[in-house]
Amino acid sequence: MCDRDLLLIAGVLIVLISASYQDHKHREVHDIHWWIIGSMGVISVMSDAQGVHGIMMATASAMIAIGILWLDTGRMMGTIYWIITMCLFLIPISFSSDDCIVRMGVCIMVSSITFYLMYVMGILRGGADAKCMIVMSIAFHRDVSSYCLTTMAGSNMPFTMSLLFYATSFTSLYALSIIIGNLLKRDIGFRPWRRMELEEAKGSHVWLKQDVVDEKVVITRGVADEGAYDRLGSKGIKEVLVTPMIPFIIPITMAFVFITLAGDPLWSMISSLC
Repeated sequence: MCDRDLLLIAGVLIVLISASYQDHKHREVHDIHWWIIGSMGVISVMSDAQGVHGIMMATASAMIAIGILWLDTGRMMGTIYWIITMCLFLIPISFSSDDCIVRMGVCIMVSSITFYLMYVMGILRGGADAKCMIVMSIAFHRDVSSYCLTTMAGSNMPFTMSLLFYATSFTSLYALSIIIGNLLKRDIGFRPWRRMELEEAKGSHVWLKQDVVDEKVVITRGVADEGAYDRLGSKGIKEVLVTPMIPFIIPITMAFVFITLAGDPLWSMISSLC
């Protein structure tokens, strides 16, 4: 690993720690964090890819960051913008003889599209989570082995895919602790939900799992509508079911530290068995 990658890892870690603090305190993260990581990513792309195709790749990466963090145009202009961005990726991928450029372009483009679609489908529920993963795709556009500080379990898995997997795994451990608590109390069952007083829930970082539909109290996927509290209160509900708003930037930061120190042991184990 070169000094440039060490500086990238150190700089991104500092930004992620700051973003994690904001996410924990407010469940919101200022976009300046993603601007910084995105800028470091574009510089990293420029350093790894030389020539005309490298310039095109760096420009496309910058356009992705600008597009998700700042762009606010009409439907037609937005479509044209993203078509140009896609072309700036596809031309180097299709015509470059440099395998590094091809792999980099595929990694950034596929990862960015994947995380955007996950946000649209509600899998990544927070806008900050999606922005974080997309700019991380730009900054860490190679495989896990390229950014692992040790030789414990490097792998050829794209860095941000491993990052998402381990961040989700750490989040699942937290959800599992809630489920185990419910089972021990013989309450709610095998669900990562909690009971909370209605008034307390109003000021807490939680998703309501109940709402009033057609004058009936029903279970929902997760309600962000503040009016749901009033609707439930009007039905005499004093205690509601909630699920915590997990500040996903914290698991992302934990996963980032884990991967840079230990690599991707699970994928390495699977690869060795195949």
